[in-house]
Amino acid sequence: MSTLARTTSFALKTVEKIMNAKIHVHGKEFLELSKFHPAIFVVNHFTRAETFILPYVIYQESDIIPRSLADSELFVGRFGKFLTSMGALSVSHPKRNQLIIGDLMKQKNNWVIFPEGMMVKNKLIYEKGKFIAGGRDEKGRGPRTGSAVLAIKAAMYRRAYFLALEKGDEEKVKELSNMFDIKSHEEISGPAIAIIPVNITYYPIRPGANMIHKVVKKFFKDMPKRVEEELEIEGNLLMNDTDIHITFNRPYYPADYIFQENKLMKFMLKTFNADRRMNFTLWYQKNKLTTQFMGSVYDSVTINIDHVFCAILRALNVSEINKKELFLRVYYTITEIWSLNKNLHPTLKNDDLIKIITTEAYEPLNDIFNLAVNEGTITVDGDLLQLRREDMINRHRFHNIRLKNTMRVIANEIEPLRDVIRVIKRVAKMKFLTLREKIPALICRLDQELFEKDYETYYEKELSRPKEIGAPYLLNGENLKYGVVLSHGYLSAPEEVRYLAEYINSKFGIPVYVIRLKGHGTAPKNLANVEWEDWCRSYLRGVAIIRNMCEKPIFGGFSSGGLVSLINTSLPELNPIGTFSINAPLRLKNLKTKLVPAVSLWNELLGLLRIDSGKFEFVANDTESPDVNYTQNYLKGVMQLGEMMEACEDSLKDIKSPVLIIQGDNDPTVSPDSGNLINDALGSSIKHLRILPFDRHVIVRKERREEVFEVVEEFILELMNNS
Repeated sequence: MSTLARTTSFALKTVEKIMNAKIHVHGKEFLELSKFHPAIFVVNHFTRAETFILPYVIYQESDIIPRSLADSELFVGRFGKFLTSMGALSVSHPKRNQLIIGDLMKQKNNWVIFPEGMMVKNKLIYEKGKFIAGGRDEKGRGPRTGSAVLAIKAAMYRRAYFLALEKGDEEKVKELSNMFDIKSHEEISGPAIAIIPVNITYYPIRPGANMIHKVVKKFFKDMPKRVEEELEIEGNLLMNDTDIHITFNRPYYPADYIFQENKLMKFMLKTFNADRRMNFTLWYQKNKLTTQFMGSVYDSVTINIDHVFCAILRALNVSEINKKELFLRVYYTITEIWSLNKNLHPTLKNDDLIKIITTEAYEPLNDIFNLAVNEGTITVDGDLLQLRREDMINRHRFHNIRLKNTMRVIANEIEPLRDVIRVIKRVAKMKFLTLREKIPALICRLDQELFEKDYETYYEKELSRPKEIGAPYLLNGENLKYGVVLSHGYLSAPEEVRYLAEYINSKFGIPVYVIRLKGHGTAPKNLANVEWEDWCRSYLRGVAIIRNMCEKPIFGGFSSGGLVSLINTSLPELNPIGTFSINAPLRLKNLKTKLVPAVSLWNELLGLLRIDSGKFEFVANDTESPDVNYTQNYLKGVMQLGEMMEACEDSLKDIKSPVLIIQGDNDPTVSPDSGNLINDALGSSIKHLRILPFDRHVIVRKERREEVFEVVEEFILELMNNS
């Protein structure tokens, strides 16, 4: 290994040790091409850290250390020598172009170049239909074409060398050999030169003190504001749990931009000498190539929740808005962006997104919301938000915008994504009532798609029931003042509570949405891959549907579905007018369940010893409803049920709305004490406990089910009369 390689490798490994940021690399197949093609990596530029982060990633993934250009002001003293030892080259080096072109022709070194020509701190990269690089005065200019010029020149000189060789033009061969230190034609006969566009996206971008900032400020009291700003922002990006998404894109080949294939241009260029042909090609093609590869750079940004929120604030043409309405617009925008085939950060594609329009407890959204409040863009007045839209439009000084108006910086980053911006502007202009009307159908569709995906993934011919048994469903009603969210129980499916759902729907003419608890309605093995929190999220989707259809939601559930309904009732943001729970298992009667923790521990021990035989993944389930229920009970599912029972017990004191508890007196599955335990622990002032004479668990099906339904009917009627 050369001295350059050893020095750079040591430096890059040191960087890895001090960084807390998590680097995610995408498009590795395009990075892989740089092993075989001489390449220029063209990259967007937001922080100084990119000058070592990208070489580090390229080295980690390809074992090749690229060279890079750096500001000439940095090449001073020891630090300048260090940069030189790492293979960096000053942008003002007298032989800069010659060295880079020679490296590309001979496939000696790959290069990292930042076409924006500067750190674009304000991320002002698109304006009036053109790419720009927002400068210190924020007037902006187009990205520099130097990368395109160097790559095209390298391709043209390569071609000129072989043409001279073919024609026996020894003088030209000698001229080019001396210019680029070419020893023989084999040295430059490698694969085509490539330009590989790269995007680097940071999440989250937040101002604030950090370890680097504090240490440096302690030793340098009179730190320039510009340096302090860079330490505060970039120190946070490196030292905190930042996601750095680096996306390598499909390459462009400069040889494709030479006019040898165009007959008209070929004829015209015959009248030019070699220098004029090169200059004309560069003049004609450099902007085209630069625009194309910068389009790839900007289009591959990894869109996150911050982008959507900040862009929505910029697009809204109002001075105040209800918080629920703002969050609903954010959620709907996210679902619309899903279909645009963009790079999406996990904050835009996880199961907790439903919390945005239900509990408002989606932490990534609350985090950027709090930043908007801290920066003064939003002022909170109860549920009403006052917006200072001018903060998203007015300009700050270039070197402090990342501290003073982080929101605007974030919004700027996705401006080049015109299809995304069109969606955001359309949703921002949409009437709120129209938006609310779209939500139920949207969530129903998403819920159905989740079921279809799970069904296809876990389907087992002998164990799966027909799709209509396991799918969630909505029973529409004409009375939209009230609506019911209803859940089935553990090991079962939505079909289990169909009779009850239809009874309520027909008696009151109100909508009823029957949810599918995740892992159910498909095949038993599905339950080995879920957690009890997933069941609560399943219920929240039903809540989102009914809340946007009706004024006053009512929650309900049978068996474990009763636990889920009670847990969600305890959340003050959901605020149902009442909840009914039927045979909810706060305590289980079956002694086998007490053995589950020991069996699970045994399985884990065998797993550590890498022994597969002897594990107990599931037990047989003797069910009252084999046409609906699973016949196998996975132990991981039972463990999750146990955790949910504990969570429910802890949450009961927080329930303040009216509750009906129904419990069978001789339930063979659930301990009859569960009804009393739930009732006693409830924080509600209005609560009813009805003990009914049943010697089976599934009392919402088969004979005498009407007795249960009539009690539920009586409770719902009471809620309607009192609300």
